[in-house]
Amino acid sequence: MPERADRVIVRFEPAGTHRFSGSACSSGDAFKCGAEMEQILMNLVAGAIGGNAAGKASPSFDLGTLGNTISGLVGGGVLGQLIPILLPAISAAAQGGNLSVGGILTNLISGGAGGAILTAIIGAIKNKAAA
Repeated sequence: MPERADRVIVRFEPAGTHRFSGSACSSGDAFKCGAEMEQILMNLVAGAIGGNAAGKASPSFDLGTLGNTISGLVGGGVLGQLIPILLPAISAAAQGGNLSVGGILTNLISGGAGGAILTAIIGAIKNKAAA
């Protein structure tokens, strides 16, 4: 008969020391971790801008400023993370933790496109449901 665990061990980490598993942050390399966070931030900002641009460019997709921004943030964050995974050539340019011009442009374009695409999809669904 297996032994029953009578204790639960809880480990608390000081604020700011959390490491994301499976990423550059888990390796302990602070420079690569900072670059990864900057890439995510670029995707989110570009997504918000792309979402607002898509919403204002076509009134049929417009969700209002807040709706365009939120859908753009989500779309930019998701597509901005998926593009480097799906296209290895882009991921090779972004690896190493260095923020080269190509890596920055990749993040901005994929984040902006993701924000615009998700805003257009949600806007089309909203308008079809309202009709």
